[in-house]
Amino acid sequence: MVVELNRTDPRAIPDALLEEWVAAGEAAEGYSLVAYDVPCPSDELARDFVHARHVMNDAPRYEGEPEATYTVQELLAVEAASVAANQRWWNLGVRHDATGELVGLSEVYLPTHRPWIVFQGDTGVDPAHRGHGLGAWMKAVNHLRLRDEHPEVEVVQTWNASSNEPMLRINRALGFAPVQRFQAWYLPLA
Repeated sequence: MVVELNRTDPRAIPDALLEEWVAAGEAAEGYSLVAYDVPCPSDELARDFVHARHVMNDAPRYEGEPEATYTVQELLAVEAASVAANQRWWNLGVRHDATGELVGLSEVYLPTHRPWIVFQGDTGVDPAHRGHGLGAWMKAVNHLRLRDEHPEVEVVQTWNASSNEPMLRINRALGFAPVQRFQAWYLPLA
């Protein structure tokens, strides 16, 4: 699998594009956003976000890599490590209102010791709920928040499988460009 290290300058993203994506997401009937900043304020919300992580199993994976599974305890442990490392972490999800299920998520990591850069973590939407602009909606909301709360950020960095066309399409529209490509592989733990 070929992986790209992609970067964009969030200050260069056109306001009109972000506003268009937010409007399209808000117009997607039957969906709403749910957000929290680490640490998660409730076990119920943590369970919802752990369940939503299944959407990443549909993203390209290394050959032989099993589907990822998560527990609330694992999520809370990673969140605690993030707090201990002095890194803020935003979690944004899309809820399917009819079922109450989170069907998408997007993460942003903000290391306080390097205030000029943030890291875009996972973004994904359940296949049954694609085609409504939900991924673009989440990314636009996060970028608007980033502009409002952290105008000092010069770089947003992310990693993408070069075969993940849907996410690359969103990222390219946001100005993300590859700065490095590398061949990656999965080595199972023995």
